[in-house]
Amino acid sequence: MTKIALLHAAILCTALTWSIQAAPDTAQTFRVERDRQFDELQRQIEDRHNWDNERLANEVHRPEALLLEEDRTPVDVVWRRTQALLHHLQQMDGAPDLAQEAAALRAMSDRVEAVRSEATPDEAVVRQLFRDIAAVRRQIAFANPLLDFDQILFIKRHRALFNHMCDQYYGMAARPGGGLYVLEDAFGSAPRVRDVLAGSVVESGRLEGQSLRGGVSPNGLRYDGRGRLHNAPTKNGGAFLSPDLSFDGRQILFSFVEGTGNPQHRYYWGDGINYWTEHWDPGRAFHVFKVNVDGSGLQQLTDGPWNDMHACPLPTPPPPASCSFRRTTTATTTDNEGVDHRLLITRHS
Repeated sequence: MTKIALLHAAILCTALTWSIQAAPDTAQTFRVERDRQFDELQRQIEDRHNWDNERLANEVHRPEALLLEEDRTPVDVVWRRTQALLHHLQQMDGAPDLAQEAAALRAMSDRVEAVRSEATPDEAVVRQLFRDIAAVRRQIAFANPLLDFDQILFIKRHRALFNHMCDQYYGMAARPGGGLYVLEDAFGSAPRVRDVLAGSVVESGRLEGQSLRGGVSPNGLRYDGRGRLHNAPTKNGGAFLSPDLSFDGRQILFSFVEGTGNPQHRYYWGDGINYWTEHWDPGRAFHVFKVNVDGSGLQQLTDGPWNDMHACPLPTPPPPASCSFRRTTTATTTDNEGVDHRLLITRHS
């Protein structure tokens, strides 16, 4: 049975030069990622003497996660952590059969000891051993009985144009790019990325008949944090935010901003109270949409000059709840046509 889960983290992209729709060579992808992990662990080992290691030792949940004084290479670290992971899963209720993975680790123990015994081991040898251990680690981790699904929902997006924790929720500050994706066969040997909205068009709402796509962020695009977007393209694609799954895993709720319309707030920051009582161009605000996991049934649920985000399903159908900038509201419910906004929580400015 195919099951899907939500990854509660957006993949932040600094550039969109790699097409996420195209399946890269899986083996090469794993190799690049493991080399990146190797380099990061090597950096941490070299920097460990600057850390408050006593405090870390008192606070850590599992001591295997620490970097130890005797750790000389990333192999020392990944070997210890992989052994701990194997032991942990073997003690779980409904533990998987990990005899093959345990045997693979035993077969590498002589190589590990050889690296440890050399004063200056060959980096190419150490790096390849790290890759081999990490490959077994992946098999062990994905055998976890808690991973009872094989698809992961996620979004890809840029950081906001203005560096403040709130601005990621302003459509005006959204840098064009990204999309809504599902990672299929997530724990298999050849995971694949599917663009949920490829070929989909909005079936209801102001954007009926249009497709939702992430654009390319132009050079010089910036937001001043006071209500004005500079060097904004007229129509260059939008941005995505805050996906969530229905309880049965069949529908996705998410927010999208078109990145079109007036690039200025109706009032500038210096205009005082009007800045907080007036709103944005609808094309510069996030709105809530829903779509079936297969990309069908794309509908716009909210609209207007307010940012709406973090839509989540409620146990009793049909309306989801969402956070909103409208009036003093921070959470509302909306029906399937996006016309019934009922106040759940208020904030005070």
